[in-house]
Amino acid sequence: MKQQFAAKHPWTILAAGAAIQVLTGLPAAWGVFQQPVMDEYGLSEQGAGYAFGILIAAFGVGCVLGGFLQDSRGPRCAALWGTALLCGGFFAAAMLPGGSAVSFFLAFSIPAGLGTAFLYPSIQSCAQKWYAGRKGLATGVIGGAALRAVCCCRTRRRMPKNSSKTTKIPLTFPRGRC
Repeated sequence: MKQQFAAKHPWTILAAGAAIQVLTGLPAAWGVFQQPVMDEYGLSEQGAGYAFGILIAAFGVGCVLGGFLQDSRGPRCAALWGTALLCGGFFAAAMLPGGSAVSFFLAFSIPAGLGTAFLYPSIQSCAQKWYAGRKGLATGVIGGAALRAVCCCRTRRRMPKNSSKTTKIPLTFPRGRC
């Protein structure tokens, strides 16, 4: 059944992968989050830099761990763990009281960095396997760097200046149109 659907609708697989990859661009889109994070958690620019540094460090460690997980359990397991970690980081950050910088580092930066690292290679490798004869096309469509840039810029303009963190987090996700 799955193979028949993929054979009849090959572009849906790439579209779904590209949609997932937009969320894994979190480290590249830190500029969208930086000012709201500084305002909500009382971070200086240096503190926001620490949050980003921890996110990137967790991303680096997560690439190694996610690769091992993907090799031993498969890309589905790595993608599910990545989704759980990324969503958990967003929801944990939304529940934190304002002004708790260290808690933000632990609740958001580490799980979000690990989650994006688990997701990114599992989606890319699946696309390359499904489109073995057109790996460059699959990687380009799934990578979607131009789409991410457009979504991030438009999202930043829509983000209210003085709203609470619970309204900012849903606005950071693309709404189907960029």
